Amino acid sequence: MPRRTKLVRLKPYSVKRMHKLRRLTFLGYKFIGTERGNAPHWYKVPDDVGRDLEKIHQDPNDPDTPFAFDVVSTDEDKNKLERQDEEIRIREIEQAQGRGKRSLRSVNKGDLSSRDLESSGGRKSSRG
Repeated sequence: MPRRTKLVRLKPYSVKRMHKLRRLTFLGYKFIGTERGNAPHWYKVPDDVGRDLEKIHQDPNDPDTPFAFDVVSTDEDKNKLERQDEEIRIREIEQAQGRGKRSLRSVNKGDLSSRDLESSGGRKSSRG
């Protein structure tokens, strides 16, 4: 009889969502999460190890922190999580770009005095 397995990965790194683990070793298994912008790697582990990993939090001393691992049984579930992550990542990028556009102010150099430039360390100031 084939041994049952689970697919597991560390949740993608995101300070905003309190997913801060980048690597973890558990029962001799070494899990490496997001590195250099790449998606976290999925690992195939025995069913009992997968059940244990489902209970691990981002901070083991604080049960109120999010869980550290995504644990699924099928490739379909894995693909669904990856699509959701991609949609979230795109939405966060779009939001960050939108915030950047709203916060930019256009200032004509002629509107600034030398005192304004000196007091702001050479940066443009929004003071008149």
